Amino acid sequence: MKTWSAFAALILITGLTTGFAQVAIESVARPIPFSEPIDPDTYIIRPGERLRLTLLGTQRPVQEIVLDAEGRMVDPEVGVILLAGLSLSEAREQLVAVLADSYSGEGIAIGIAEPPRVSVTISGEVETPGSYRLWASQTVAEAIDSAGGFTANADQRWVAVTGARGVDTIDLLTSQRLERLNRNTYVYEVTAITAMAPRQVVTVAGDVRWPGRYSIGDHETVSDIVRLARPRSAGFLIQRNGEPADGSMQLAAFDRLTVVAGDAARAGITIAGAVAQPGLYDRSAATLGALLALAGGMTNDANRDRIVVWRPVDHVYAGVDEPPLRIPVQVGESGEDFALVAQDSVVVPRLLPVAEIRGLIAQPGWYPWRPGMSIAELIASGGGVASVSEPRLLHTDRLTGATRIVSASAIIADGDRIDVIERTGE
Repeated sequence: MKTWSAFAALILITGLTTGFAQVAIESVARPIPFSEPIDPDTYIIRPGERLRLTLLGTQRPVQEIVLDAEGRMVDPEVGVILLAGLSLSEAREQLVAVLADSYSGEGIAIGIAEPPRVSVTISGEVETPGSYRLWASQTVAEAIDSAGGFTANADQRWVAVTGARGVDTIDLLTSQRLERLNRNTYVYEVTAITAMAPRQVVTVAGDVRWPGRYSIGDHETVSDIVRLARPRSAGFLIQRNGEPADGSMQLAAFDRLTVVAGDAARAGITIAGAVAQPGLYDRSAATLGALLALAGGMTNDANRDRIVVWRPVDHVYAGVDEPPLRIPVQVGESGEDFALVAQDSVVVPRLLPVAEIRGLIAQPGWYPWRPGMSIAELIASGGGVASVSEPRLLHTDRLTGATRIVSASAIIADGDRIDVIERTGE
């Protein structure tokens, strides 16, 4: 038996980038070149595969190995070797181990002769499900085009693919719109493609190139989805369910995102919540009262005492490194005479007849609220404090998210939350 040096193999592949153009599979008679080096760990060997074998350090010509219909290499000297279903890396290891006894030289290099046609099952939310013969060098996006494309109900962000590594999901929408090729997958890696229906969906509207419904995954943020919808202008303003939104906010199913144009956002004032006609209004509304009049007035369920104005930070103070985008400004006693400035976002909250208590409480939950209700009364509604003699009470404002320590005699506003926690460090 010969002594062999460490096995190393390189596949030199050239060709034109296929991109995302639709491909009429039946009309492509010649192989489509690979657009980039393949991954030998995910490339699946199939029946009819043509492998190229080079004996390094010898004058022997390059040999071509063609697998039979069962995916076997049949050779009079070395016998029968089943390779179908293996990755290219696994096939290399197996062939080198067998051929090393029959050939001498510095090593053996094994690669793909040219992209083969492969059978892929395409199912789910595509126009024409079925089994398709595709070139291994085509992408999953092109494979779905061959099946007539996605249906109107398809989730282009969550396409299931079955391959050498099991079942995985890929995001074709992000791949296409943000030109992230790593979000796409090549046909040589898969045996089945399933286009799925959406799971959780949000809606994007306003000054964007692609308004509509978008599916979301776990921990996705406002900016993740707005980026996919492609805002048409710079300096835009985002609203989530009618209220100002920061790009880092995590999304929930059925959220509504509105992108306000950059110029309009800089010059106008937004009002949302319990008003007849929420939206963006021009700078002519110099006071809160004038803006409310333009918006058709407040609805019957509005909480007139808790109106909040979210203001760009440079209208409030300057000289702070990396301040928040907007901060809440309480209207207070100014009422409808409160002066507004360009880019203000006014939120008129609805009156909620409940308040929440949680933490070290006998029965945490939501309880009926009434004007002037104290925190002590809310605690009593929850069955009293559990297991702590002197608890600390943490109040969270539902509109601004501001948190502060309060006493049991303090008054709680509608919809706000009290956390009963253990007093520590005192």
